[in-house]
Amino acid sequence: MGAGRAEQLYDVGTAVRVVSVHPIPAGIRVGCVGVQRFRLDARVPGADYLVGEVTWLDEEPGDVDALPELVVQLREAWLTYADSVGAPALLDPPAPVADGVDGDRARALAYAVLDQLRLPLAERQHVLEAVTTRERLQELVARVRREVGLAAALQARPLAPPSVGPSLN
Repeated sequence: MGAGRAEQLYDVGTAVRVVSVHPIPAGIRVGCVGVQRFRLDARVPGADYLVGEVTWLDEEPGDVDALPELVVQLREAWLTYADSVGAPALLDPPAPVADGVDGDRARALAYAVLDQLRLPLAERQHVLEAVTTRERLQELVARVRREVGLAAALQARPLAPPSVGPSLN
């Protein structure tokens, strides 16, 4: 295989749907949305690109009674983090806990945070491999809180928005 080949393969991955393709000076930027997790069972040899046999993984919510409180904890931690480092607010967050939080909406929040939180690949992979939504939310609450602590210790400040008009530099 040539340049740009996959250097690491993990047991769990995500099938994606391509939502945008934009040319950039170094090639193209492809925007994707995760569709479903899978477990890589085997590589199929002989192709010019990676081909594998997979088992599709269902997303189990886990303890559904724990989801509302975990959603509240994750939203609060994320808002603190986003405010401290200038990260984007998440779109379409789950309804307030009083309105109920089902497994699908809790899962959507978990993946939205995982998408926005800049973690090392090994940590992102660990969160992706969580078996249930409850476990994934717990992992993310701990990691976002850790990042909030790091931002506070480093006295991180949000980046200033780009100025309008010509630059003075």
